[in-house]
This record gives sequence, C-alpha cells and structure tokens, in this order.
Amino acid sequence: MNESGIEPLGHRVLVKPILTDRTVGGGIIIPDKVADKEDKAQFKATLIAVGPTAWRAEGLGGVPWAAPGDTVIIGKYSGVFLKGTDGANYRIVNDDELQARLNEE
Repeated sequence: MNESGIEPLGHRVLVKPILTDRTVGGGIIIPDKVADKEDKAQFKATLIAVGPTAWRAEGLGGVPWAAPGDTVIIGKYSGVFLKGTDGANYRIVNDDELQARLNEE
C-alpha cells in the first residue's frame, strides 16, 4: 500500500498533483490555488500507483507509459478528486488520460 491509502482498480492510475506557488515581480507569491484559476489545460502530477490492468486495454499496447514516481501531465479536470489517509489531495484517472511523461533531471 502506498502512503495515500488509495489503490487504483482496473485500468486506473493514482496521481498526486504537484502544487507550486509562483513569485511575480516585487516578490509577491501567488498561491497555487489562485494560480490554478488561470486557463491552464493541464498540470503536472506524480504517478503514485497503477491499477492491475492499466495499459492492457485493446489499442493501448500493454506497455506501461509511466511508472510510480514519474512526473506526468494530465488534464486539468481529469479524474476523480480524493483525499488520502495522509491528508494529501490525489486524483484517480484512466490510464489513457496521461498526456505525457516528463524526464526531469
């Protein structure tokens, strides 16, 4: 079991949104909750867990696109919003809703 206490079922994956405050000119910090109101179509998240049949549906090839710990991009309103037992916010999304995997080094 992962730190969230949430295990995705079937073809779903569990992600944890990466929240970042932004600083603008003059040192003013814009919290992510306010910044999120901008018209961004996607956001970064950390892949936490993968359901047992993720990426096995017809047409998806059966090869995992990402592994737990990877940084991924998902749609702004994708998935189901959940709060884990650790108090953090998570989302469960379908495996085909991952839009990209970021190679951050």
